[in-house]
Amino acid sequence: MNVSALAAAIGADQNLTPDEFYRLATLSFVAGMFPCYIDTREQPEGAFFPLRTSRVHYAGAETRRWG
Repeated sequence: MNVSALAAAIGADQNLTPDEFYRLATLSFVAGMFPCYIDTREQPEGAFFPLRTSRVHYAGAETRRWG
């Protein structure tokens, strides 16, 4: 059992619906998003991931067409 199973078990013991548990669990991740967002907004454009996509060399399967 991992921590996610334990958290889900506690939520089930508290009679939370799956949707209520999802909303509650989301709060544990949101706390770390705001500092990253604020820091990124204070940096110049292109500083977050300064690597052009043309420099990424993909060696996997060919591109698939959807639709």
